[in-house]
Amino acid sequence: FQGKEDFKSYNIVIILNQLGLLLFSIALVWHLKLGVIGAILSFACSQLLMVLVSIVFMFKGYKLGIPRLFSLAYFKESLFFGLKGHFSNVLSFINYRIDMFLLAYFIDDISVGIYSIAVLLAERIWLVSQSISSVLFARVANLNSDKERNTFTSLASRNTFFITLLGGGFLALMSHWLILTFFGAEYADSVEPFLYIIPGIILFSMSKVLANDFIGRGYPEINTYIACVTAFVNLGLNVWLIPIYGIKGAAISTSTSYILDACLKSIYFSKKNGISFREFCVIKSSDIELYKSKIVKLLS
Repeated sequence: FQGKEDFKSYNIVIILNQLGLLLFSIALVWHLKLGVIGAILSFACSQLLMVLVSIVFMFKGYKLGIPRLFSLAYFKESLFFGLKGHFSNVLSFINYRIDMFLLAYFIDDISVGIYSIAVLLAERIWLVSQSISSVLFARVANLNSDKERNTFTSLASRNTFFITLLGGGFLALMSHWLILTFFGAEYADSVEPFLYIIPGIILFSMSKVLANDFIGRGYPEINTYIACVTAFVNLGLNVWLIPIYGIKGAAISTSTSYILDACLKSIYFSKKNGISFREFCVIKSSDIELYKSKIVKLLS
């Protein structure tokens, strides 16, 4: 559905998966009190629900029944393509969470809890880039020329960066109030690491857009190569800085690795496609006019 740009079906499937997980958890974990087994069953049932709904939608929309859903030739091709990108996903997960593992190792679980609140709040900024990336991946894959892809990705990249910068700045200003209001005074120490990690989170939002451009063009391995570099840098910085600066050191290390990731992807995108950094990093007056027209249309 994402590849066909059928985002109505795509969103319904994703929402049903999350809603199903909630409802199955209430029934199995809370009502029947099955504990961990109930949580695992809830996850499995929500995945099964998502698959069944997907099959129904594919049959109605594209006349694809279960016998036509499998092709050995396509399975081999998609498996090879998917593996190239999956290593990037694994390394990205390590990059996202290695700081928490090392905090638990070098300091204690309390520091992990305090730091996790900072990360949880900061990563909410990625909601914009994640939504845009889902659409961009499909659009880039379906466009016919590199010129069209370059124009569309540049538009998405600079606007994602602009919106995320505004959102990140707002959260930075409100971080102390937000953390104390929603999590309590016990998590006041989360404010400092939050402020250190925000710059990396903001720049990495643009990196997410460029990463989906690479996948849409059929080059997921680029993300894997860059993820290898940033994961090792993040690991090294965390091992070095956490024993010295504690939670602040973890935030600095992770933020630095995110900035490095964004820089490497930006350099590759610029060199590969012959596009200036300004084109996909800096908001244009035409983009502002577009915002104005959309706001006027919405208000009217």
